[in-house]
Amino acid sequence: MPRSLTQEEIDTLLNNPELVMFDPYSAMKLHVVPGLFALIPPTTVLVAGACFVLFFSEEANKHPTLYSVIFVVLILITVGILPLCYMMLDDRAFKKARAEHYKEQLNKLMPKELSCEVTKVDYVVVEKAEGAFIRDGESVPFGYVTYVNVFEITPGSDLAIVSDNNSFYAFIKRDPRTESLYTKV
Repeated sequence: MPRSLTQEEIDTLLNNPELVMFDPYSAMKLHVVPGLFALIPPTTVLVAGACFVLFFSEEANKHPTLYSVIFVVLILITVGILPLCYMMLDDRAFKKARAEHYKEQLNKLMPKELSCEVTKVDYVVVEKAEGAFIRDGESVPFGYVTYVNVFEITPGSDLAIVSDNNSFYAFIKRDPRTESLYTKV
């Protein structure tokens, strides 16, 4: 039977995100740098090329093919490096979130009013990241493929499930700090 969480229990979960197994990706901002910044390197090369033609027009006229090839290669290099830069910046954001156990995403996603239900785990298929728990005598399937802060769920054990019955669902690891969630009132 679900019960409402107290503010103290919610604060415990927010302060210990490593104990909360949830899906953080809807709260993650991808592509940290806006797309318009991608125009800066090629534009810089274009402006530098135009300045070279203006200030050194004699050299550019003596070797037009060489100048054109160098100019095109520089533009291709700057445009080719951009996806790598975006990948490195996104990877950095994911590494930072992982190191903090997705605390920022948990703060964004966790609603003010939550209910907690302690269920008995029926079965778990670790390779598929799925299983089932028993609710009202019926086996209810669950999956945790996209979840982070994953902990071992063993069949026959109790599992605290926190949700707002709408969009936020999380499994809570049994720990002395979260033992109040596992006590049945």
